[in-house]
Amino acid sequence: MLTSEQIDQICAEYPSRGHIDGILLCGSYVYGEPTEESDLDIRVVSNDGSSLDGRDTWRFGTRIELFINPPERLREYFEECMATAKPHAVHFWAHGRIVFDRNGVAAALQKEAREIWERGPRTGTWQHLEKWQNRKVAYRDQ
Repeated sequence: MLTSEQIDQICAEYPSRGHIDGILLCGSYVYGEPTEESDLDIRVVSNDGSSLDGRDTWRFGTRIELFINPPERLREYFEECMATAKPHAVHFWAHGRIVFDRNGVAAALQKEAREIWERGPRTGTWQHLEKWQNRKVAYRDQ
């Protein structure tokens, strides 16, 4: 399992790239109970239009699941979540932990996601993911 210091080190690598405005951590390291098999889920907000929908890398023997998207694309994902009642992107942003926010865009996206989450249909996958809301925060108490 990753330590908080290792997570900090991984996250510190991204802001040095000028096209990054925000970093959000989600998944079991943030709102679950990570195990030796857990990956680290990182969502990055780009400011140059670049997108990367899912790339796995490895650090410290742990799989890192990385998504990079501009704010406009993330908002499209939020709309798709509402249309399909499959709330994964909304859930990540509503309940994740912002670890870098250059200009407030990550906080704005999180606020939008939380509002959408509260309005959500509460059925199917949406209802299944609600169980994570009451979990203990594992990475750096919020």
